[in-house]
Amino acid sequence: MLLQRRAFAAATMALWPAAWAFGAASDDAIRVGKNVQVSRAHDRIAHNEVLLAADPADPGRLLGCSMAFDPLRNKTYTIVYASSDGGETWSPTLETADLEFSGDPACALGKNRHAYYMSLGWEESGKVVDPIYHSEDAGATWSKPLLLHSFHGLDREYLSVDNTGGKFDGRVYAHATGWARPIEGKRQAADISLFTSRDGGVSFLGPVKRTSVGKRYVLGVGNSVVLSDGTVVMIFGEVNRYWDEEGEDGDVPASTAEKANGTLEVLTSTDGGESLETASTVSDFHMLWPPFATSMIASLAVDPGSAAFKDRLYAVWPDQRSGRQEILLAHSEDKGKTWSRPIVVNDDAPGAPPSRDHLMPTVAVSKEGIVAVAWYDRRDNPDNLGWWVRLRASRDGGESFLPSVRVSEAPAAYGASDQWTVLANSSGGGKKPPGSGPDAKAPGGPIAVTLSLNGFQFNGGHTGGMAASADGRFHPFWVDNRTGTAQLWTAAVTVPGTAVKNGSPDLALLDDVSDAIELRTLGTDYDRKTNRLSVRVKLKNTSSQKVEGPFKLRLIDLSSQLGRARAENADNGPSGAGAVWTIRGNGGNGVLEPGQESSEQVLAFQISDLRPFRDEKTIRYLFANFQARVLGKRVPPPKEAPKS
Repeated sequence: MLLQRRAFAAATMALWPAAWAFGAASDDAIRVGKNVQVSRAHDRIAHNEVLLAADPADPGRLLGCSMAFDPLRNKTYTIVYASSDGGETWSPTLETADLEFSGDPACALGKNRHAYYMSLGWEESGKVVDPIYHSEDAGATWSKPLLLHSFHGLDREYLSVDNTGGKFDGRVYAHATGWARPIEGKRQAADISLFTSRDGGVSFLGPVKRTSVGKRYVLGVGNSVVLSDGTVVMIFGEVNRYWDEEGEDGDVPASTAEKANGTLEVLTSTDGGESLETASTVSDFHMLWPPFATSMIASLAVDPGSAAFKDRLYAVWPDQRSGRQEILLAHSEDKGKTWSRPIVVNDDAPGAPPSRDHLMPTVAVSKEGIVAVAWYDRRDNPDNLGWWVRLRASRDGGESFLPSVRVSEAPAAYGASDQWTVLANSSGGGKKPPGSGPDAKAPGGPIAVTLSLNGFQFNGGHTGGMAASADGRFHPFWVDNRTGTAQLWTAAVTVPGTAVKNGSPDLALLDDVSDAIELRTLGTDYDRKTNRLSVRVKLKNTSSQKVEGPFKLRLIDLSSQLGRARAENADNGPSGAGAVWTIRGNGGNGVLEPGQESSEQVLAFQISDLRPFRDEKTIRYLFANFQARVLGKRVPPPKEAPKS
């Protein structure tokens, strides 16, 4: 984000089997295509901070964008790359090197080969400009830019297009962090600013805004998506800030396992960008700050229309509530008003020393309803600096995931042979700083020069990219330095199958009756020699309505503080999320009347890779922790006989 890059310049200037690897033969396996070097035409220029868009109808059309760092010209700018063959080959089609500085690239594809691109930056005079470009040939050529203006500039913007065919079809949306002038004092407020184009990007109206109040501050703006009814949903972080007595801008407090330093939220517009609804909370946000070691921006995706999960929203974000940075996911079935409890997506052993941080999560959903999450994974990088790109996929609406696979064929790694990009920044003297807001300083004072590493050297920027193309394939879009220079790469990923409610056709017709059922725990047994743990359970109908079995207890999350927990005796194949036990009701018909209990069932778990109970800070006690749904059939009450 530009704000953080300005501050930085001023201050410093594998645990899964090989059968899941490339070209796996199993019909159920995730298949990863060859890695393609997107930025080959600029192979001597470092690239970071990327996004990717896919054509809603043509699977061949992809549009990627990236920041570029050229030390020979001491220039930071952005580049757009286009593909017409499904990501097999790429061409650079637009650069913003004519600006003094430009960054935060954003790209989108609409119907009928329309494409849109936006970046942020400033001219040599210090004037802040936010150019938006339009293309009618899927990004092969571009119009002259439209300059989008707001109060002293924007930060980390995104573009989205309504391709639904509904009442707002064709509208283009641009949103970003904006800034609100203080009425009194010096404290500057941050907001979400939404601009709307009704004419295909020729002009934009707005912005409409929602502003943080009090000590809250918008930080970590993510992308937006459009639901089938035209509702626009934007995701963002909002953190606490320290402020001094005079209201000067302060820093972000550190988060702990017990206390978050912010929240992850969504904003929606249901009227085509005319207004914004009240924000809804996705989850507490344990953000690592400053973000230079990892990343701090969430990614949002929507099911485009599958039979099982149409319009279900998925949010992924990097979070350090566990003591290290992990990748979390939550979903919403009501247009972002409420969200599920977050689950951990990365599948390396939690807390195993030495701890590794993961970063840069992205999420996409195919037309079949399959959810894919990709991220930069450091489990195999001892220095906790480099990464491999890994991907997991879900076929049950994000409740359970297939084991992760490596997508990148080589890691980002740091040693003596890779190229490190050093950039220079000067200030003071007669140089006018960019921007015209209240935080802009007047020229003067001694000249100051900083020579520093590109602030994205060890994290790849603030954003990653991934899109699902019209043929159902996923296209992760990432940065690694296997050539010695940070370059853009992609690969086509295929996940067989179709998303199914409750994860299986056998369970798809069952209802979630968890709100009517109490899970009674009757007793436990733990074998210290084998680390096998079991618990005896019954189900009790606590509602006033009959429910019908046989009941299926389906795990949606399983974890352990002490090692790796696996379901041992489930009726189906999975040993984690997706594992199912059958529990029968009383009598041959399997019905539980109000107040009745089921037969007894034993749930067994194996704890492997057991770690010490004591670390430097605390003692671990939790062998296993799980969430589950009870599936069955609701029995409607009998209809009352008509009164005579």
